[in-house]
Amino acid sequence: MKIDFKKRYERSDYVNVRMLITFLLTMLLLVLLANCAYSSTGSLTNKIVFEYVPQGYSTPSNGYWMDEPTGRNMLYMVRTYREQAQHWEDAHKAVTSEFKEYIDRTNERLINIEAGIEAERDAWKKAIRRAKAPGVGVFAGAGYGSSGDLQAVVGVGLVWKIW
Repeated sequence: MKIDFKKRYERSDYVNVRMLITFLLTMLLLVLLANCAYSSTGSLTNKIVFEYVPQGYSTPSNGYWMDEPTGRNMLYMVRTYREQAQHWEDAHKAVTSEFKEYIDRTNERLINIEAGIEAERDAWKKAIRRAKAPGVGVFAGAGYGSSGDLQAVVGVGLVWKIW
């Protein structure tokens, strides 16, 4: 059994690249989470506070409740994310419409090119057929007579193009 070290080396590079990408994505996630509203460390007015309230304490059902500044911060966050999402959706629609217009223009150009090539091919075939077809014309050349002598011949008749 022969071991191909080149393939083994390539496979280990692939694994190393995957591990590096995973590490970089994890670091990126940690950096981005530091800017998230849940993990922001500002003053006490910007601090997000969730408090567990059991059923019957001050509410008809148990759950997590927040104070007024936290509610305002959450509402601001939701509005901001909604605006960003709307912005990205609008940008995606614009890019999609540009892409569709580009595809339509490209298809139209290809149809025009194909039609031009087909017309040129038809004209070329027609010219070839016309050139190879027999016609009536004047000819001159050498010919053998009935006595076996070489004679100059000139006449009118059917003519074919050989070359």
